[in-house]
Amino acid sequence: MGVDSFTTLPYAVKIGLVTKALRNLYGLSQSDLAERSGMSRPTISRLEKLSGEINTKSDTLEQILNVFRKLGAEIELHADEVVFRIPNSSLSTAAKGIEASK
Repeated sequence: MGVDSFTTLPYAVKIGLVTKALRNLYGLSQSDLAERSGMSRPTISRLEKLSGEINTKSDTLEQILNVFRKLGAEIELHADEVVFRIPNSSLSTAAKGIEASK
């Protein structure tokens, strides 16, 4: 599979990949994220696994991203790239969350 095949990823796929990465960074379980975003845990699981039909509206997917934005992550989704920036203050929040879950 060439690099060009990855240049036009569907929006839901981008959200799924970013969701899993950020959820792990902040030490959130799928249940935690479901509760904070107002989505179901099975929906978040399907989204992260990129499996099954993901017929979720883009504004519903934005609810997930907004959870991470409230934690301080800056996230931008563009046609050709996904950009997220995690300021030190947000990394500190992530570290505290991970430490609390031990």
